Amino acid sequence: MNHTDTIVAAATAMGSAGIGIIRISGTDAFAVLEKVFRPKNEKKVMSEQPGYTVHYGMAVDGDLQQPASLY
Repeated sequence: MNHTDTIVAAATAMGSAGIGIIRISGTDAFAVLEKVFRPKNEKKVMSEQPGYTVHYGMAVDGDLQQPASLY
């Protein structure tokens, strides 16, 4: 694995929980994020947002959508 590889990994334990956290990092992280997250403000471009901020929207997988927060 190269330090620039893009990875997506669960950051919380498997099972029932109030929240689930995934981590996305690497050179293509924003490209992956734009495929699976739709911000509530549709004009917002995630790659232009400052780090360590909160963004609300929907996690998307095909026709399935779930409310999501991005930190």
